[in-house]
Amino acid sequence: MADDIMLKHENLVNELKTYLGNAKFDLIFKSKTAGLTKPEQFLMKMEMSRLSQPVARFIDLRGLVTGQVKPYEHNGKQHFMDDTAIEVFEKALKQHGEYTLAVYEAVMNTENNHRVLQKQAAEKSELEELENNLSTDVIKFASYESRCEERMNYSIKVTIDYNDKKNIAASTSDISLSGCKVKLATRHAVRKNQLIAMRLVGLEQDFELGLKNGIQYEVVAVENISREFNHIRLKRTYIENNDAFNDFLESFIHGNKRRYKVNLDNTLDAVVSKGYEQYYIPRVTSLYLFLSKKMISITLVLA
Repeated sequence: MADDIMLKHENLVNELKTYLGNAKFDLIFKSKTAGLTKPEQFLMKMEMSRLSQPVARFIDLRGLVTGQVKPYEHNGKQHFMDDTAIEVFEKALKQHGEYTLAVYEAVMNTENNHRVLQKQAAEKSELEELENNLSTDVIKFASYESRCEERMNYSIKVTIDYNDKKNIAASTSDISLSGCKVKLATRHAVRKNQLIAMRLVGLEQDFELGLKNGIQYEVVAVENISREFNHIRLKRTYIENNDAFNDFLESFIHGNKRRYKVNLDNTLDAVVSKGYEQYYIPRVTSLYLFLSKKMISITLVLA
């Protein structure tokens, strides 16, 4: 019965966990659980007390996560965690003020834990089977996008700052004067139109760029490429108004494009579109219409 109640209020339990360690937790708890029965409030309180208990459990994630595990020492005891787990551990430790059961459980349930991934995969498989969706690539006819500047395939280490998060490690996969594409861990959530500051630490090791506060970019798109990483497409805002850096970057790309190759994704997309046009359109005798139904309203979404 207790498990059923905890499962019923799982979202509330997870929300209350975020307030553990807060000096006003009792007031927050009372406010958040005001609509529950006394037995339910009691079980919630017991769960929060359980999670707040100090522990001395040894953490060993070797073979349990997808990341590279390394030794990590805390209070004279050596644990084995990857970068994701260490980040979660230190953040939870700061929240709770000490090594508690809540900290331990947070580390054991990171998004790259094999057990968590298996559970997510099973849930995703069930959802896909239920929805029975057919996923296909969209070929856009008459789409011949061209670049106004060269974009070079080039990987360097960078750090990203956004909101209150600082020095997040990432790497570029391509770069141009006005934009770039960055490979960023999925645990760092950024959204379209968000502004970020980026430091080209890989270049700063060899060149004096004169950018103390980094370069401001705007997020254009977020593309998921794996469980571990997203590709973040960025464009510069040019708020720095730094002609010296612009000249350096343009010269750097021009001087290294044969070594690192110029990105031709837009050209390949245009070739695919043109190929389908020449093969498909002469054989079509009617125009297909695609409709979207919401409640009783039907809307033309694609023609």
